[in-house]
Formats: sequence, C-alpha cells, structure tokens
Amino acid sequence: MIVTIVAVVVIALGALGITGFVAPGFFLSDDDEKSDGNKDSGGGGQQTDPTSSPQALAERIVAEINNKNVDALFGLKCQQTGPNVDDVIKMVPQIQSVELTGQARETGPTEAMAEVHAVTAKGAANVTGIMTKQGDKWCWSDARLSGHAEGSAMNPGQSPAPPAGMPDGPQGGFDEAPPVGKAAMSEFVNKVNAGDAEGASAMLCAAAEYLKEDVQKVVDNGANIVLEATQDIDSGVRADLGGTMSGKKASGVLSMMSPDDGATWCVSMLFYATIG
Repeated sequence: MIVTIVAVVVIALGALGITGFVAPGFFLSDDDEKSDGNKDSGGGGQQTDPTSSPQALAERIVAEINNKNVDALFGLKCQQTGPNVDDVIKMVPQIQSVELTGQARETGPTEAMAEVHAVTAKGAANVTGIMTKQGDKWCWSDARLSGHAEGSAMNPGQSPAPPAGMPDGPQGGFDEAPPVGKAAMSEFVNKVNAGDAEGASAMLCAAAEYLKEDVQKVVDNGANIVLEATQDIDSGVRADLGGTMSGKKASGVLSMMSPDDGATWCVSMLFYATIG
C-alpha cells in the first residue's frame, strides 16, 4: 500500500510531505506470527486464506509489505487494478514499517477498504487500500492517499521486477493516452507550474478532494512538472512525471478520469516527490 498498500497504497504516495502515497501495514505480534507462518513450509499452524475476507486480505498485504515480498503482493492484486497498486509496490523497498490503523470495512457488496499507516526513512503517510470481491474471493484493486505526515518526503525509487508471467506496468492497456486526455493532464500541470493552486485544485475529482493540501504543498515548493510517458488505462489516463521541486529532481505519477466519456476530466491521483 502502502497498502495504495496505497494497502500498502503506493502506492496514494501528498506524497510524504509533498505529494505521494505510501503503503499500509500493521504492527502487532499477531502479524509477525502470521508472517512467520507464511514463511514456514513445515505446515505448523493454520493459515487464513487471504482472499476469504477484506480483513484477511488487508492483514496479508501488510505482512507481505513488511516482509518485502513483492512476488506475493503481485499475487494479491486483482486481474484489473487501478494504476496506483503498481506504483505502491514500487515503494516497497523503501518502507520501514506498515500498520493497519483500524479494521477493514465493507463499503458495498463487492468493495471494502482498510486504512493504513506507512513509515519510510524520509517520512510517513496514511493510505486507504481498496479491495474488490470477484466471485467469492477478495483481491487488492487500488490505493488512495488519505494524508501524510508533516515535513516528510519520499523517493519513488526503482520498481521491483514482477514475477514471471506478470505484467510490468499498470493493468488495462499500454496505449498512449488520447489527445483529449493528454490535454487535460497538460492543463493541470500548467496550473501547478504557474503557481495556481486554486485552479489546479478545482480540477480534482470529488473523491480526491483530500489532495488539495498536497497540491498546495507542491505549488509552495516551486514544482516544475514535466509530463513524460502517458497511458490510456481502464479508469482514464495516466502519466509519468518528471521535472524539479525545491531545487531537486523530482518524479511521480498523475492519473485523471472522465465521468462523462471525455467531455470533462478530473484528477484522481497525484504523486510527486523529490529524488534523493
């Protein structure tokens, strides 16, 4: 997720102190025991199927993040996920600890969420992990930034290689974003670069209003964002970000969606942080 991780949940990575999102976790001896149990091939102790309930899935995601078990995290993803899941897994090597901050709760017949807190060497962040029920099994579908620790910052780092047979990027297609989607992303980036935090915040989706503070921080830190590779994804469009912030190189991810088939666009996720 941080878990999102987000779970973790980065990957909502503002990004630890600036804009981004990190992963979730849970620090209880129970989790340590479960983690040990996962590693124990001797069969000692009964293990809970992580797909049986949102709580079981959230606990397993947290355990695997703490174990730095990237292969296992890829196995807990839904077949189709939001782009933030892979962005959060990208952060796993930098996560020092993760913990659940409450019980997972079902928000509908096929959707649930869990709030988590993640700590890295450069700060901490709160992330909401989204889980979806497909058939009779639960899987990790997205991660959204819930908040961040004051004065923190985080590096995206290099994405760990996925296990054999798994895709190495966001699900839902790798086509370049359509012109209308790229134009919307350019409009948002231009507002940020011009120091127009109010105008940029006006482009946030209703469900992403929590990013207002993060947009303000990015603007206050003198971000000069550059749109790099763009993608057409199931939920809308996505772009890798480059540029600078606070006089340092920075990178991140921007996602936008259209609630009316391309007539209007809004920002659903923003992660932007300095490198090094």
